[in-house]
Amino acid sequence: FRNDTVEVSTVFLGFDHRISNGSPLIFETMIFGLDDGELKDYQYRYSTWEEAQAGHDKVCILVKKELENDLDRHSTCD
Repeated sequence: FRNDTVEVSTVFLGFDHRISNGSPLIFETMIFGLDDGELKDYQYRYSTWEEAQAGHDKVCILVKKELENDLDRHSTCD
């Protein structure tokens, strides 16, 4: 997902980012361009392509809702 100000990026990291025991964390989703709100500085890592795709899709929906809510909060009607 990308618009003029916000981008949701999910990438293959190339190596395992897990610090402790468990499945390797080799995919990451991040949100860029949100200045405030619950999703600001969002980052999540995944072990499989399927998890990463599902996580990316979920985050895209959350970002779209956040942007819609932001428009609703800042719009005015006469």
